[in-house]
Amino acid sequence: MLRTKSLFIVTISSAIVFLLIFINLKKSIEKDYEQIEIGISKSVYKLINNEFNSSYSNLERLNIDWSRWNDTCEFVDTEDSYNKRSLYKK
Repeated sequence: MLRTKSLFIVTISSAIVFLLIFINLKKSIEKDYEQIEIGISKSVYKLINNEFNSSYSNLERLNIDWSRWNDTCEFVDTEDSYNKRSLYKK
């Protein structure tokens, strides 16, 4: 009787210990997985943000270049008739 009783106690104790280890391991894995996912999300966000900033800078430079050419074209178009008259008067 003592053997079966001690075997029962050892079995129950082992089951409880294994259950606690399993629960702790599961929580640890879930926590690590969340941290990995957060890290991946942050790195993807940084990549996308850098790409947008690069595209914005390129568009800004292009806009400045085109605005200078646009100003030049407007100047030539509006001042062209004045310059022609002054050339012909001489």
